[in-house]
Amino acid sequence: MSKLLAVGTVAFDAIETPFGKTDKILGGSGTFVGLAASQFGVETGIVSVVGGDFPQEYLDMMNAKGINTDGVEIIKEGKTFFWSGKYHNDMNSRDTLITELNVLENFQPVVPENFKDADIVMLGNLHPLTQQSVLDQIEKTRFAELQRALEVSSASQAAMVGSYAAIVQLMRAQGSISKEALQAYVDEMQASVNDMLEGVAESRSNRSGIGEEELAIHEKLVEQAGFLAKGIGDLGDAILDDPYLAPSQLGYVRADYNRLQGLLGLLIEKQKSLASASFSEANSTAEDVALSLEVSIVVAIVLALLIALMVRRQVLRSIKSIEIAALRLKEGDLTHRVEVVGRDEIAQTASAFNDLIGS
Repeated sequence: MSKLLAVGTVAFDAIETPFGKTDKILGGSGTFVGLAASQFGVETGIVSVVGGDFPQEYLDMMNAKGINTDGVEIIKEGKTFFWSGKYHNDMNSRDTLITELNVLENFQPVVPENFKDADIVMLGNLHPLTQQSVLDQIEKTRFAELQRALEVSSASQAAMVGSYAAIVQLMRAQGSISKEALQAYVDEMQASVNDMLEGVAESRSNRSGIGEEELAIHEKLVEQAGFLAKGIGDLGDAILDDPYLAPSQLGYVRADYNRLQGLLGLLIEKQKSLASASFSEANSTAEDVALSLEVSIVVAIVLALLIALMVRRQVLRSIKSIEIAALRLKEGDLTHRVEVVGRDEIAQTASAFNDLIGS
């Protein structure tokens, strides 16, 4: 099921049309987007602000329709946003009569944790900085998850590199390496494992802003990180207690590592796609707008050239007509007249020429 976050006004409206008039009724972009979405089985949450004068029954009605109103802030000492307008016969034209921002004037939206993973975010007619603050909260969750996944990946890689380094030194030394030196390698491997497990635990405790698909990957990731940690721990024990057996265990550790990296790859790609979705969409829109502007400019230039050619043709035609009339006048023909087209300077000259012949 899709998840929609509607950030907009929950307000009072007073509407006048040619067919009737109301006083204060329930209105606002957040309200109507939420009510519309609830008709299609979309999980919907509203982020808005109302005053102490806003009836609880309206919120109860939204909740009854499955709309989450945890993000609707109630300022008891304030008044709810109010708008009054008059619509005309076509209902597409209206005049704003009254706008009272009230509590909306200082609205600072806070997105509930369980809606930071919304598939769709509807931003109502709010100040651009207010809209951006909503996107920042959602993107912050995405980028935080991405950062944690990258840190876990880095720590697991360090643990794997440490394991290889220990085995290489063990094989090169052929039993002549001291236990203290081996212990240093094992300690370094374990330190990287601890960093990995710490990152996994932090990621596990901050999952309220991610979706079901990501949660499923997280569960597998936690389990696989445990397998890898145990494998590296067993490898460390073998390095210290049974050096000849240790190289054979490296293959098992490598397999656990590959499975972990595969899950991290899935999670990172998911986070990258979600984190960049809004930016990609914005870039796509910007490119479409830029293309439209370029096409408009080209079309305008072509039209300007066509109009210039048409005007030039008309001017040359008028001048040619005056020239022909002048030659006929020179030959004594007083009956020929110049066609007057338009009211510009050329047309005035043609008219004056005709008046001269007529006189």
